Amino acid sequence: MATEHLNRYLSLAASVSRRVADEMVRNGRVTVGGVKVLDPGTLWDPSTQEVRLDGRTLVPVQEEKIYIMLYKPDNVVTTMKDREGRKTAPSLIGELSSRVFPVGRLDFHTTGLLLLTNDGEFAYRLTHPRFGVEKTYIAKLQSIPRPAELNVLRRGVAIEGKMTTPAQINFIEKKGGKAWVMMRIAEGRYHQVRKMFEAIGHRVTKLRRVAIGPLEIAGVEPGEWRYLTSKEVREMNAYMDRRAVEVAGQKPPADVPRHPKRFETPADRGKRKVIKQSINEAARRKEIEKEKARLTEIQKTARYLKEEVDAEDVAEIVSKWTGIPVSKMLESERTRLTQLEQELGKRVIGQHEALAAVANAVRRSRAGLQAPRQTTSCSQSRPSRRRTA
Repeated sequence: MATEHLNRYLSLAASVSRRVADEMVRNGRVTVGGVKVLDPGTLWDPSTQEVRLDGRTLVPVQEEKIYIMLYKPDNVVTTMKDREGRKTAPSLIGELSSRVFPVGRLDFHTTGLLLLTNDGEFAYRLTHPRFGVEKTYIAKLQSIPRPAELNVLRRGVAIEGKMTTPAQINFIEKKGGKAWVMMRIAEGRYHQVRKMFEAIGHRVTKLRRVAIGPLEIAGVEPGEWRYLTSKEVREMNAYMDRRAVEVAGQKPPADVPRHPKRFETPADRGKRKVIKQSINEAARRKEIEKEKARLTEIQKTARYLKEEVDAEDVAEIVSKWTGIPVSKMLESERTRLTQLEQELGKRVIGQHEALAAVANAVRRSRAGLQAPRQTTSCSQSRPSRRRTA
């Protein structure tokens, strides 16, 4: 059974905004199947029910599909609304006959091509990994990468424990110690382009998206937008159909060879080895920090609870780092705990003796204040009481 939200249907059939449609429903002007409805979000079945506004039947209107190309400038978010009051991409377009939404996202400081539409199916095909739509970026780097470093990106690099798919990399130019590099990828992870360049030791200072599939940014300046032509929409749909077949067959993109030939000098291989070692060392340092944090928690538990299992866990972890046998470490830990218990026992005994001395002193002071006839008996009972204490 196909259902539809009542306020959305009213907005299309009566050519009003969603807010006005909501007010119509709340004011009791709308009936569904002859029953008055007061909830704008009510779901109804167009095949079996009839919607009336003020007693008149509403005829459904087919919503026009809108496709927009926007040149997103810097310092603009791609959400519909922003809690921090920052400028949003939809606000650059203004009011249209139908509400459009951004397809995918661009980071706050990333500029370039952004598509907006009211076609949900079109947006789904553009963003779902099953279709593998490629995005092309131009990055300005703070330093100049070596060819061997760019080859690492072409083969894929590890980001947060997961390898990226092979990327197409083209070196554009270098000037004043800076470099411009074009990257084409078929993924869309968070800050992926910036993280990929950071993985080989180069920071991205500017990033611009120049193409999505065959669609290149053209005819607009930063902050401007235009409608896509019918030809551009057809080309995008045909491209997504073709990419879906390629991804389903697990075929690499046409411009990325399955077994690319590598022409590397011994010096290039040495540089590549150094880069891999630095990446592995950074990952190892991060793992060590995590193990140290875990070790600290285990040590606290072993110190306060003195549980044998926790002590063994601590010994196994530390044994991996120091090479000391676990049995020897456990024995030293037991000896240390025994010494602590003995020291604690001595302190307790000393405290008991001090309290006994204070109690005897109090008794003697009380005995001195009593009558002379009781002094002898008190003096005779002192040794016995001292022995009892």
